[in-house]
Amino acid sequence: RKMAFIGEGVAEAAEKFAYKLPECAKVIGSFDGPKSCEVLSMAHQRANYALVRSLLSALQLDLSAVDGAICGFQTPPYRLKLCRRIGNVEIWNDSKATTSAAVSGAIDHVFVRGRPCLWVCCGRSKGEPLENFRPAVDRASKVLCFGEIAPAMAKAFGVKIRVLTKAKCLFAEIGEFIGSCGGGGVVLFSPGFTSFDLFSSYGERGEWFDGGIGELCLKIPERKVKLP
Repeated sequence: RKMAFIGEGVAEAAEKFAYKLPECAKVIGSFDGPKSCEVLSMAHQRANYALVRSLLSALQLDLSAVDGAICGFQTPPYRLKLCRRIGNVEIWNDSKATTSAAVSGAIDHVFVRGRPCLWVCCGRSKGEPLENFRPAVDRASKVLCFGEIAPAMAKAFGVKIRVLTKAKCLFAEIGEFIGSCGGGGVVLFSPGFTSFDLFSSYGERGEWFDGGIGELCLKIPERKVKLP
């Protein structure tokens, strides 16, 4: 009640829902940090970093420890990881993403204007309004969807959503997309929903995706496949 630090996204949500923030709340923007720090190439991590630094500063604690730690920080498995480059196409595994905000952050990071982006979503709904996913649907060149949420996504967004009746069909579709991307593109596996329809955890789901991409790579000439 004396001190609160919130990200810009929280402040925007408060305004949207006409919620008055307490006077002690301070809105914190992103902090760029060292340019050589890979984790800080992601906007949501720069925002997290800024929140930590603001709290430590307010507590009059030394910032050198967190500033030193950030460059060695390891993100959780399957949180927006570049897993392969096949030709000019980047393939990202973001299995941990289970909200529209996470998907939007992922697309912000990987999207390059003028290059096609294939977004793959799947899973079980957490009750979030599907309309929240419209910006992601609009930005993607193509959307593949499977799992429990697929029929609802197709109903909400129409022909932009290609429903896969079987999860294993995904990798053939990705192969076709890669073949069509002469000038380069992006495949983003950022489910947006929980894993509990077909998998026991987001980790198992992420491992399944990595394995499927690995098998796909075996069908493509070796010279075209690169690890990040």
